[in-house]
Amino acid sequence: MSQTAELIERCRSLGETRLQIARESKSPAEWEKKWRQPQYSFPFNFGEWWTMTVEYQVQDYAAEVGFYTDILSFPINALDRAYAMFTGPNEEFHISVSPCPIGDKPTPPNAFKLVFMVKDLKSTAAELRQRGVLFEMEPSLFGGPGTNFLTGFFRTPHGIRIALWSMVEIPKAAPGFV
Repeated sequence: MSQTAELIERCRSLGETRLQIARESKSPAEWEKKWRQPQYSFPFNFGEWWTMTVEYQVQDYAAEVGFYTDILSFPINALDRAYAMFTGPNEEFHISVSPCPIGDKPTPPNAFKLVFMVKDLKSTAAELRQRGVLFEMEPSLFGGPGTNFLTGFFRTPHGIRIALWSMVEIPKAAPGFV
């Protein structure tokens, strides 16, 4: 067995143990009782300018830069003709885009999705629609009857899905009404 295959098998076994705890725990107390801290400590000592970014390659670099900068108004952490890094107002996240090198393939649009939780999805969606953003899934309740999660999503010009979530108050029905 190769070193890679051995690591994958080890990770699978560790992951299955963690997933079993998640499946079996019926309360936070039960979770705490079963949970064991990982063998190793967190290994990264972050740099001073940013801690993490999701990075992807696109064919139409200018469209992606314009979308993040001028439609979504994300602050810029770095920008030149070969690389763009966008962040949040408090630098709480980073997203990076680069033009696809000749002969290379761009990141597939469904390779990942970006997910943001916002305070008020309905007003956020209304603002984005005014800017020309088209929602592929209009904000709607997620998870069936009694849920209080609202979700919707749109895509970047390259096709990366950006999902938005928020909590909503569900009015209680008057007595005698369903």
